Amino acid sequence: MGTTPNLDYDALARQSGAVNIDYDTLAKEAAGESAGQPRTIGQGLADLSKGFGQGALQTANAVSKLLNKIPGIGERLAPSVGIQAAEQLAQPQNAWQLAGQGIYQGAEALGAGALVPEIALGGSVLGPLSNIAGQAALGAASSAAHGGNPWIGAAIGGGGEAVAQVLRPLAQPAINSALGIGERSKRFGKNPAETILEETSSVRPSKLVPEIQSKIDTLSDQLDSIAKANADKKVSLSDALQNILDISDHLHKENYYDADPALQLLWDHITTNLGTKEPLPIEVSPETAIQLRRGIQRRVASWNEGAGSEMSLAAKQVQHTLNNSINQALPEAAQINSKIANLIEAGKRAGITGRSMGTTERLIDRLTRPTGALTSANIGEHIAGIPGAMAAIAGQEALRSPTIKLLAGRAFYAMPPVGAPVVRVVGLPLSTLGKKQWKEPE
Repeated sequence: MGTTPNLDYDALARQSGAVNIDYDTLAKEAAGESAGQPRTIGQGLADLSKGFGQGALQTANAVSKLLNKIPGIGERLAPSVGIQAAEQLAQPQNAWQLAGQGIYQGAEALGAGALVPEIALGGSVLGPLSNIAGQAALGAASSAAHGGNPWIGAAIGGGGEAVAQVLRPLAQPAINSALGIGERSKRFGKNPAETILEETSSVRPSKLVPEIQSKIDTLSDQLDSIAKANADKKVSLSDALQNILDISDHLHKENYYDADPALQLLWDHITTNLGTKEPLPIEVSPETAIQLRRGIQRRVASWNEGAGSEMSLAAKQVQHTLNNSINQALPEAAQINSKIANLIEAGKRAGITGRSMGTTERLIDRLTRPTGALTSANIGEHIAGIPGAMAAIAGQEALRSPTIKLLAGRAFYAMPPVGAPVVRVVGLPLSTLGKKQWKEPE
């Protein structure tokens, strides 16, 4: 091989489309800064933009280095001379250019991370592990491309995603605790907490109630539109009627007949037009079936004064059976029906929570309760005096607040799509730039 030719960086820069760099001018500018003459805002922004371009050049050059290593054809695809020239062009000359490179790397980390979708894999642990591995690989690649340590980049990318994946499962329990959603509210496959996280945004129970009702109204309109568009289809009422007979038979075997009047009301509700006293057919239109189901929901509400009374649960079971029959006739309505059922339960719980004592009332109740309710305050006072006691009480009440729990639940739920990217966008540039120094041209 011949001797390595002298490199004309200006010529290489023009060939690659990069800005022609006048190193003498850069040296003078650097000298001006060291002499106490700060750069103007315009000059700083220009350097910031140049640094952004240098960051892009670093990424492109990282790809060129990989191509150069391909045996046989690497040197032709990405000549070493060009790689060396690009490295020189991407060398920052001042803090503004260094900052521009960091901004580019952050934008790159955000964009690249968004290209990797969240993987569920049926709810198994492999989903979160796959997400962590994917983000760790992106972090390592980003750090390596911009002159940083790939292991540190992997730790930042994978670590941020790991924290997010650990916190997200806590989202639904936080919502359940905020609104007192127990096992009774989860009967028949319901998951009100998940629906609240996916369909609403309020963090105060009093604001959540009207938002939920608005969602129910919107979804009900959509459901009615689907039913009208499929008026020729039929929904069988036989399963719901058999459900009533099964409940009655079970209670009679226990010699319990007190529920017969309520069960008769449910039977009449499904078999008879109570206004005209005319019998209903065993198969009805989807629109009629939906209206019958809504009527049963009203009976559930009226019988539910005992918070899950026996007859209310029986009505819910019949309602659930009728809902399944509607979904069989209208498969496209199944998802809407599920959301409505969950929102109704969520709205009920939010309404009860919204009517309970607020933070101020709970604080007064705590201070006037002749029990060990002030134990935390006593501990706080022992540690930090009166301010410690006040902080202990305030902290304990804050943790009990439904609003704080709702806010925490939403934050945990948003961690993978929001929190993990923030960690990458901030952490990766800082880790890379921390190892860089700009060099004034000689």
